[in-house]
Amino acid sequence: MSATLQQALGTLAALPGVRAALAATESDGLAAASVAAVDVDADALAAFGTALFQRTRLANAAAGYGETRQLSLDAEHGRVFV
Repeated sequence: MSATLQQALGTLAALPGVRAALAATESDGLAAASVAAVDVDADALAAFGTALFQRTRLANAAAGYGETRQLSLDAEHGRVFV
């Protein structure tokens, strides 16, 4: 893992309200690097985010919307940005 990536994730994770920042591999959804609160399962979050993004990308292509650039999931207790 590069020091630059780890530093960028640390900067994001330090923002108010952010509980985790991570980078995941596209092929298998494993967390390549992460900075997370103790109670956040970074591996599960990486897998979830990757699967969600892949399926959204397929749905957008099928609907003719073009390339997926980003994804935001709003939930009762927070948000996930992919």
